[in-house]
Amino acid sequence: MRGLSRTDSLLFLYKIKNETRRFRVRFCQQNDASGIKICEDVIRVLSSFITIKMSTMENKQNVEDSVKNNKESSLGMNNAGATSNINITGEITIGVMAKAVLNKHQLPLAYYQCQPDPETISVFLRTCLADPTFPKFVEAVEDGIKALIEDSSEKA
Repeated sequence: MRGLSRTDSLLFLYKIKNETRRFRVRFCQQNDASGIKICEDVIRVLSSFITIKMSTMENKQNVEDSVKNNKESSLGMNNAGATSNINITGEITIGVMAKAVLNKHQLPLAYYQCQPDPETISVFLRTCLADPTFPKFVEAVEDGIKALIEDSSEKA
């Protein structure tokens, strides 16, 4: 998925098989914030997850500075918990992602943005562990990840 910003609108593009889908979101003025300002705020948040290109130079510079500052502050937090000194950046393939999950590599910052609180994780884990089919599910996921790694190794 990618995005393209122009003034107060954001065009999202995503590809499913051989078909590209597009949808546009236009931001209207709300309270004291203009549509352009709201769009810039949305870009700051979404740029951690998807690639967004800006079509105007003013907006691009303002948003890029903010995104850079956000990434630098997040990078300090994420490096402290890293178990490996290998840093994967930019867009990555599913095979690389699978290797990173199994080998404890440091993933791009977008994968660290959604961190639920410890209490939610605890409840979720207890629910999963109470499910008698959960161990089989974990085994199937691990086998699937290993298959993705093998597929990506064969293509390379």
